[in-house]
Amino acid sequence: MFSLFLALLLASPLLYFLPRLRSSPTRIFLGLHSIVLLHNLIIHPPPNVFTRLHLPLSTPTDVIRALLLKHSPEPNLPAHLEQLLSRMNSFDTRTLYVRFGHDTVATCEYCRSYADFAFYSLPSAAMAYVREVAVIGLVTIRGTGREHLRTVGVGALAAVAALEVYFRSSAVIQIKDGENVFMWSDMLEIFRALLFIVLPLIIDFLPPRAPSAAPHPAEHAMQALITRLHALKYYRGAIMRTPSLNNAASAWWARERQEGEWIRSDQRVQDVARGVGLPFEGDDPRLRTNARAIVREFVAAGLPAPGQN
Repeated sequence: MFSLFLALLLASPLLYFLPRLRSSPTRIFLGLHSIVLLHNLIIHPPPNVFTRLHLPLSTPTDVIRALLLKHSPEPNLPAHLEQLLSRMNSFDTRTLYVRFGHDTVATCEYCRSYADFAFYSLPSAAMAYVREVAVIGLVTIRGTGREHLRTVGVGALAAVAALEVYFRSSAVIQIKDGENVFMWSDMLEIFRALLFIVLPLIIDFLPPRAPSAAPHPAEHAMQALITRLHALKYYRGAIMRTPSLNNAASAWWARERQEGEWIRSDQRVQDVARGVGLPFEGDDPRLRTNARAIVREFVAAGLPAPGQN
């Protein structure tokens, strides 16, 4: 209980300086997520008998056992520590301890070789990254405006996971006097925890992408009409090259022209057109004015005028 209270106390400045953390359920979850990780990182750091007891890596096993018994309330050490100390007689095991950590070397009963310890440590690290991918998915869920950042977050986790595998497998461990040995496993776990705390917060506090405005239905209709007008230009060329279609089209246009002349020559039609202000004579200046107005509307809307490619 005290450790949880201490973690909450350490996280309180974060909650104070980031007030948006309390403005949505997602940010509340991120706050709890950060507090839990901070609690585990500060109160329960990666176990290491050498750093905990301030011992060099070359310390004899009997000395380590004596110090552990001195700090233990029990007369005997737990089984996993006895197994660890029995393996510490080997120099190679101490390098594996630096590379893969305390839990892997102390708890794996069947591990004997480098490959055994490597495969034994893989599932726990992989599950940690899988859980964090789920957190990134929650932060970038549909509707948050941060869907485009999901690939960035998952890609960053994948890159860090690849780097962790690289350093764990190929880092050079030098043990001269046993002191000042870089504990690769502990540092990688601490860096991983810090990344899991910071990365979701960075993604959540980046400005969301503004939702794209839905196109007006008339725009779809106009685009479809313009496509048909462009296609009509090519249809006419194809029709004119085919004799049967050319004759049929000429006959149809002749009938349309004759009907148009009949309609325009009707006095009643002319009277109605004059009454509503519609031009019908070929030299009427209003025809040119209306055509120019239509072209200006197309240009203002960013659409090609009829007859343009």
